[in-house]
Amino acid sequence: MSHVLTLPNILTGLTDLLDGFIARRFNQYSDLGAVLDPAADKLLMTTAFVLMALPSSPVAVKIPAWVSILAVMRDVLMSLFALLASGQFDPKRFPPTYLGKLTTATEIVAISVALLVNVIGWEPWSARLIPWIFYLVACLVLASGIHYFFRATRQQTASGS
Repeated sequence: MSHVLTLPNILTGLTDLLDGFIARRFNQYSDLGAVLDPAADKLLMTTAFVLMALPSSPVAVKIPAWVSILAVMRDVLMSLFALLASGQFDPKRFPPTYLGKLTTATEIVAISVALLVNVIGWEPWSARLIPWIFYLVACLVLASGIHYFFRATRQQTASGS
């Protein structure tokens, strides 16, 4: 069953990378794309976090529920705060930071490693590695969420709103 879960995730990730590469390579940007691409990425991540944390999930290696809750809540709160703080969402006003990008990359690695271990089997190295990856994700989620909050608050204060 885990093979069924893995192939679509791999293909989705690869097509997203290809899409981003093509957009940067040929300087193809749009306001709609600036909103939809990160939204699609977050939807994919949220789906993976939720499905791999469910007790009924058919995978052997599950993402701890508390890590999934942290990751999903960070994204929800960031989106809500951006909407409330700006009145109308302007993606240029809240560009991603390096910490946010590092957090997303770490989340992708954690999900990918968990999926890979589910496919190849639970090995001694994975029993030691997996929990640390999830702790790293949790730390980065908290750090980037706090960083985003203070950055957005500072931006609101500077704009006089």
